[in-house]
Amino acid sequence: MKKILLCLLAVAVCSFTSCKKDNNGTDNTTQQEQTPNPAKDFEGNYTVTTLAHLQVPVIGEMDMPLSDMEAVITLKGDRGEVEVTMSGQTTTGYVNDAGMHIDPIIVNQTVASMQLAITVTFPVIQKPVDGVASWVATLTATSAMGAVTGTADMTAVKHSK
Repeated sequence: MKKILLCLLAVAVCSFTSCKKDNNGTDNTTQQEQTPNPAKDFEGNYTVTTLAHLQVPVIGEMDMPLSDMEAVITLKGDRGEVEVTMSGQTTTGYVNDAGMHIDPIIVNQTVASMQLAITVTFPVIQKPVDGVASWVATLTATSAMGAVTGTADMTAVKHSK
């Protein structure tokens, strides 16, 4: 009988410790539900200015400003998921404490009389400051002459409401 009571006591202790409250005495689940969506800092309409630094076969190094692109970042859910539309292409991503992570997009651009589908790979983008975010993206494309590679200095300016 003594062993049975000890077993029941052990089970009861395990049950109570699994319902642990945080330091404020509130339930952890409630606190998570009250956490603001980290993507809200990025949500909105932007104009993106880009200066591409390309390595083009036969031609060599080439700096080229690209046409300004309109970008729209919309929230998808309340846990940091986003949808990004830029240059007519839509991709997904998420925001966490490190910043915004965006899946690559493909931008159609004419470079040295060649129509290229350029894959733009984004780094983690830091939260905008005063409505402005800047980053350096990686660019890759394939042309009839070979691989086109490079980087792009990108600046996004949020439109005022």
